[in-house]
This record gives sequence, C-alpha cells and structure tokens, in this order.
Amino acid sequence: MHRLRRWCATGSLACELEGHVWRIHSSAIPAMHALANRRRAIVDDRRAIAMTVPKAIVTYDLGERVETAMGLPSGDVSTMTLVVDGEEHVVAVWPRTTESHANRALSDLADELGGDLLDGELGGRLTD
Repeated sequence: MHRLRRWCATGSLACELEGHVWRIHSSAIPAMHALANRRRAIVDDRRAIAMTVPKAIVTYDLGERVETAMGLPSGDVSTMTLVVDGEEHVVAVWPRTTESHANRALSDLADELGGDLLDGELGGRLTD
C-alpha cells in the first residue's frame, strides 16, 4: 500500500487525492502493473543504485544496513534526505553491483522498510 501512495504522490501513477485518500481509477491498473514490473526488473537486472525510505521508519543508519545486505565495504553507501510530497525520505546511494544475491537481499530490505528501489532511469514521460 505504501508503494501505491508514493506512486500517486509523485505522479508516477495517475491518481486523485480525496481528503487523505488516493483514488486510483480502473483505467490506471495497466500503468500500476507496469510500475510493479519495472521495480521487479530493477532487482532482476541488477540495476538498483539507490533506495528511498520514509525518514520516520529509519531509526538507524540506512547506509550501514544497505552495506550489510549487499556485502559492500563500509563507506560505499552514502545517504541524504529528500522530501517527496511533504514527507521526508532518506535516500541511500551505492555503486552498481553484479551480485544476484545482493540484489535479492536489497529487495528484501526495501520491502521490510517500506522503501523503493531506484535505478536512475525515468519511469515515465514528462509532459508540458
């Protein structure tokens, strides 16, 4: 559910905000599936280069958790704060890896923390 809210809040998925609830029209279901498939591909194709997690959830050093999950040396992951739709997020960034088990561990960590994986590519078109 958190991922759907984030996709709506960032405009990745066409939604309407009614009060405090995002409404997704049935015509957006194919786009929702495409976003989910893109996320899976980021992990399967080993393209993940960053993770974003709501700051309220991160009560420890996210960088260290990512390094541990991926088997990276200490200091390979840098973190920064980003605000999306008024909500603070911690973003962890690391060098690409080719280790399949590291990407699966990273996906599990993202799911555990309610985070999203990023690959540095635009997922949709920007329009005027």
